[in-house]
Amino acid sequence: MLNPPKLVAVDTNVALDFAKGVEDVCDAIATIQARIAGVELLLPPTVMGELANAAATSADLLTSSDAELAGVDHKKLAVKLDRFDLIAPVIVTPREVVKKFFR
Repeated sequence: MLNPPKLVAVDTNVALDFAKGVEDVCDAIATIQARIAGVELLLPPTVMGELANAAATSADLLTSSDAELAGVDHKKLAVKLDRFDLIAPVIVTPREVVKKFFR
């Protein structure tokens, strides 16, 4: 049986910043692709639905340039999502990805 791909969700702001060539975002995407074998980037359909979509698709990581979303208390989120048998993705900004996992 093949292992399912590792999913990393990116929010709308990250996708737009990537398209604009924002250095932190481009570096973050490159770092993620270099560090996670077989990674697939997931672009959820709406800003408000991004967190729910990331959890529902079992994304391991959600990269977000949205300060409000990136500031969510992970422990509280995990407790709330656990009620629905969902796992909270780790939410990080592109800058955090580069800073914590830089090649």
